[in-house]
Amino acid sequence: MKRFILLSIAILLFASITKAQITIGSTFIGGSLNFSSDKNEPSLTTDVGTTNSSWAVKPQIGKAIRENKILGIFLNFGGAINKQARVPSDLAQTKNSFYGGGVFFRNYFSIANRFYLFGDASLGVISIKNENLFDNGATRFISYNSKSIQSSLYVTPGVSFAASQKVHLEAALNNLLYLSLTSGKSKEYSTPGVLFRETKNNNLSASANANGFNNLYVGIRFILP
Repeated sequence: MKRFILLSIAILLFASITKAQITIGSTFIGGSLNFSSDKNEPSLTTDVGTTNSSWAVKPQIGKAIRENKILGIFLNFGGAINKQARVPSDLAQTKNSFYGGGVFFRNYFSIANRFYLFGDASLGVISIKNENLFDNGATRFISYNSKSIQSSLYVTPGVSFAASQKVHLEAALNNLLYLSLTSGKSKEYSTPGVLFRETKNNNLSASANANGFNNLYVGIRFILP
């Protein structure tokens, strides 16, 4: 009798886990959207006012090529503007923008009914453009611009909960492991149209985010059977 009870419990646990598997052919839909803006007016202690805004969009779509394994593509684009205005007229403005995309592979590991651990590896390429504007009221010109290409490989681990058959809630340590190669060229101008310096840059960087909880994010993913 005791063996029968233990066997019954094991079968029920196994059945509850297998019910939660992400089946072959399921469609994965996800991504992220970020926007921020702040403004600081000149005060009695400083004559400089600042305005900052930034945004980024990263849509994702994929297919389950095997049980609990997602292969997909993503787009990645956004930009930012920073303005520093000094009373009465000096203005320094920095603009940057980027666009690109890549592929990702996500592997889910079922740990209990409707709960998963997952690892997400993404490989992407983006084109980045930066531009600095100088304006002192009498002269206005681009003082610096740069263009670069960045290739990146990053790994994000997390945990997911299937709130319904199609909706997954997740929390993850964004870009816990990161490797990137950046190649580009920048130009600096001393006066309008007069090139002061031109520089070519190649940079390889890698990091393991020891403070990963600072990059903790929560989100929603849709997995359509």
